[in-house]
Amino acid sequence: MRLLRALLLPPFLALCLSAHAAEADLDNGKEINGTCAACHGADGKGGKHGEYPRLAGQHAKYIEYTLKSFRARERVNIPMFPYTQERELSDQDIRDVSAYLAAIELPTALPKFKDSDDALTRSLIAHLHFSPDTGHIRLLEQRMLLLHADSFATLRQELIDALGLDRARELLTRLGYQQGFEDGQRIRALPPGDTTGLDLGPRLREIEGFVRNQPNETMRYDIAQGEFYGDYHWRASWEAEAHLQHHGVSGSPACWMMVGYADGFCTAFTGMPIHWRETECVAMGHSQCRVIGRPLAEWPAEEAGHAHFLQVDTFVDSLAGTRHRPPHEPGELEGFVGASAGFNNVARLVRKVAPTESTVLFKGESGVGKECFARALHSISPRADGPMVSINCAAIPPDLVEAELFGVERGAFTGATQSRP
Repeated sequence: MRLLRALLLPPFLALCLSAHAAEADLDNGKEINGTCAACHGADGKGGKHGEYPRLAGQHAKYIEYTLKSFRARERVNIPMFPYTQERELSDQDIRDVSAYLAAIELPTALPKFKDSDDALTRSLIAHLHFSPDTGHIRLLEQRMLLLHADSFATLRQELIDALGLDRARELLTRLGYQQGFEDGQRIRALPPGDTTGLDLGPRLREIEGFVRNQPNETMRYDIAQGEFYGDYHWRASWEAEAHLQHHGVSGSPACWMMVGYADGFCTAFTGMPIHWRETECVAMGHSQCRVIGRPLAEWPAEEAGHAHFLQVDTFVDSLAGTRHRPPHEPGELEGFVGASAGFNNVARLVRKVAPTESTVLFKGESGVGKECFARALHSISPRADGPMVSINCAAIPPDLVEAELFGVERGAFTGATQSRP
């Protein structure tokens, strides 16, 4: 296959590539890589469980560009500073080590696990499927995308510039919550014995390349008692590094997507609202990030106020700039937290039908929130100032339901001795 690709290259491009390769001194590149190997491994495959990325097989031009950015201090990479200060690499040295690393070939097959290997990773890898022929990557039966971290960081910066810090935080927190909630639901739905529960959430985020989790106290919970607690250090947080690179040292934590993800995952998995608070962050100058998770109800009022990020209508309105509606428009749905597409659709329909005279029927299984939505509909309708009357139709004999709800005329049936509205 590699020979066929070489034969298909245009002659001029092949000539240019050959000329570029001929300029590189691979022996010098190997010598320079001796310093890189201390962190990235002798064969450039990466180190410290992903804290130091793989260099082997990367495109030579990409490695050149990255090294020159480090040398010029245009790209923040604290571990690189001592080395670049000790020895400023020349353009030729950069070209040599880039060519050397690009020429290294590493196996791409998925790892073979032994009984002693990481059970969490093994469990998740079984649900990861690459299908290049169809253009799909699937994890836990949902489609995934491989995105460039630098491009995503630039998009994050542009969101902050365009929306402001507070609204960008809302947007990215909400995005993380949506991802975490979806993963939490899918992990919870796995067959018994196929999951180790809450611990799969942190490992899943590690596999996706966002962060390295180090538990100070692993997550524990008791749904019956409404208890939950977790305490983690986050190392190599992509989001904190991106914020530090683009905005410098921050006065507040910046791992918004990660906090949203943790909130969403734990809320979906446990079935009770969970909130994680970031108490330390690399973007604030700390050596590592730290988060503590508890039930939302246990946090002080000012911290629990972050739950408004998770209220669908409030969140969307804040981005659209329509917090101040005209008097005739319905208000916000209060007290709701949700992230699924079904929840969003119902919330929209309730808002849409509220100002009309239409009859509304909520259908669904017991416990899905039909009465809650009915009360919410009443509270934002023109009838909000009047009473809402709830009737348990199941307690009324079927033959009398129509009479009880809509009234009856005298003589309509045996025993109807008088009219009743």
